[in-house]
Amino acid sequence: MKTLISLIVAVLMAANAVNAAVLITEVYYDPVSTENGGEAVELYNTGDQPQMIGDWIIKTKSSAIDAKIPAGTILPSKTFYLIADTGWNISKDDSTWPNADYEEALTLSNTDGGVTLLNDNGTVLDSVGWGIASPPDFYEGTPADEVFAGNSLQRKFSSGIFTDSNNNSFDFYGSVPNLQSSTSSRISGTVDITINITKPQGLIKNASVLDDDSGDAGIQLIPFPGSNRSISVSVELKNGVQISDLNSLKIEFMSQEYNLTNVNDDGNGSVLVDFQLPFYQNAGNYSLQVEASDGLGQQSSSSQNIQVMEVSGISLDKNEAFLSGESRQQKITVKNIGNSNLDLDIRSTNFSSESSVIDSGFLSFIATNLQTNMSLNGNLKTDGNFLALNIQPGINSSALLLLSFSESNQTNEGIYHGRLSIVGVP
Repeated sequence: MKTLISLIVAVLMAANAVNAAVLITEVYYDPVSTENGGEAVELYNTGDQPQMIGDWIIKTKSSAIDAKIPAGTILPSKTFYLIADTGWNISKDDSTWPNADYEEALTLSNTDGGVTLLNDNGTVLDSVGWGIASPPDFYEGTPADEVFAGNSLQRKFSSGIFTDSNNNSFDFYGSVPNLQSSTSSRISGTVDITINITKPQGLIKNASVLDDDSGDAGIQLIPFPGSNRSISVSVELKNGVQISDLNSLKIEFMSQEYNLTNVNDDGNGSVLVDFQLPFYQNAGNYSLQVEASDGLGQQSSSSQNIQVMEVSGISLDKNEAFLSGESRQQKITVKNIGNSNLDLDIRSTNFSSESSVIDSGFLSFIATNLQTNMSLNGNLKTDGNFLALNIQPGINSSALLLLSFSESNQTNEGIYHGRLSIVGVP
């Protein structure tokens, strides 16, 4: 019996000499359900001998002795030891997790925190810190990144060995908790898995506008007065990419975004898409951006510069006006159907019947910019009236022209005909 006791003591004394073989392998510092009873620190004896860990201390930012392992505790070789919050066995986030080997109230910081393991002589054996402002004496190398609530910091484990480079940012990563106690083992039956995912680098090879209204370098587009113009774009996909691989394909042009759900696939790795060029879009240089994304989260884009040319035009809501009887007023709406600011020049012929002539000046006008409510008035002239109305381009940008006829006592009865000319002046 004395021989057996001496052997055990000798083994434990040898283990004390290599107690640095015990590492912090996992820290669960930000539980989901409760901070009281939900935190845990996992240790692991990497050595080949049992280790006396009684009176060892878990030190945290908030407490120099946050937990103290009971005296006489022995941690066998290749075995875990789980230190958890008081009430862990009842309050832990997942009931399938193992019960703790030892419970004591823990105060782990959710941000910029750390844990240090000290032996019974006060020697620092291991430290794990997280966050950019973790206290200097609570991490090795540089602190690890913080994890989301419900995840834990775990030491990397490869080919049956825990990584220990003395650099927390390299040795630890955040993941779903995999906490172990002395009654469980993560070592037996491990399989190293390597997943290699390859995908095409980028989705779009090239995008080009097929419409061009000039022989000059680059792309020049002339809007259609009064209506939107459909512009075709050819999108060439990279080798190996099919239109069916794409989750979305969209065009961004002139601060407008067009999600393209109907595209024409030519079967040769290219698709033909259309977007609308508004007639009122100001002349100038613009960038057309084509963007694509696929189910793997990959995004790709291609851009092309486009020059929108200036175009001017007006439309009238009527081409005949009758002034007779008590109704001697007529309204004419003049719409700006181009992409430039317009003033108006209006001029009228004199009005003739079979036997008489009425001077154009007998017709007066009030011209109003319907966007700004600015009005100008006067009498029609055969040599023209220039109206500085500054009608800006827009989908409903118009001016209202109100014509009124004032009859003279010398005016003979009859039907008089004449013509009013309205010209938009850029």
